[in-house]
Amino acid sequence: MKKSLYIIITSTVLIFLFNQCHEKECDGNKLGDLKFTQTDLNILPYSIIDTIIFRDSIGDSICYYPNGIRHSTTRLVGDECSDYYNTELNITRFKGIDEQTYMHLYLDFTWPFATEKKKTIQIIVHYKDSIEWSFNAIYVFDSLKLYDYSTESYAILGYCDSLYVGPNMFHSVYTLEQTYIPSEHRNLKTLFYSLIEGIVGFKTDDGHLWYLKKT
Repeated sequence: MKKSLYIIITSTVLIFLFNQCHEKECDGNKLGDLKFTQTDLNILPYSIIDTIIFRDSIGDSICYYPNGIRHSTTRLVGDECSDYYNTELNITRFKGIDEQTYMHLYLDFTWPFATEKKKTIQIIVHYKDSIEWSFNAIYVFDSLKLYDYSTESYAILGYCDSLYVGPNMFHSVYTLEQTYIPSEHRNLKTLFYSLIEGIVGFKTDDGHLWYLKKT
């Protein structure tokens, strides 16, 4: 009995000492917290999230439903045993009637150890009819303006104070283009993004246009 008790006590002490040493070894240096301001968050104009409906010229519809609430999470970027940053990731997600139909929007930061830290918005749109269509692009943003991030894969074609997408007029609209063909899906080549209403339309590489239904 005494021997068993001795083993238990010895094991507990060794585990404690190991954890203490491990904690000392991983006493990292936090270089800062990267967080979004309210102005930053406004680049993605979804707050109270409702069902979003897109229509085409023949009256078909694509519906996207809220997939959880919009939220932020904090991640450790770097090495917790040396230098690291705590960075914010803001997430908005919608889902369709099947697993191949969804919209995801993420506000994030580029690699924080770079000389110039940048804020990014990633826009992902998928839908499925007889085949699957995909748009997935990242842009830099600042002060409610979008900028190109990688011209090899996606580009900003233009900006209009007002623009008709289908029969509806929208304001503060960027025309975005996916310049590469996804390997597993067809190219959802063009997307219209409004700073006021978010995604207001998209068009396939064969010209099929979907536009946001006005409420």
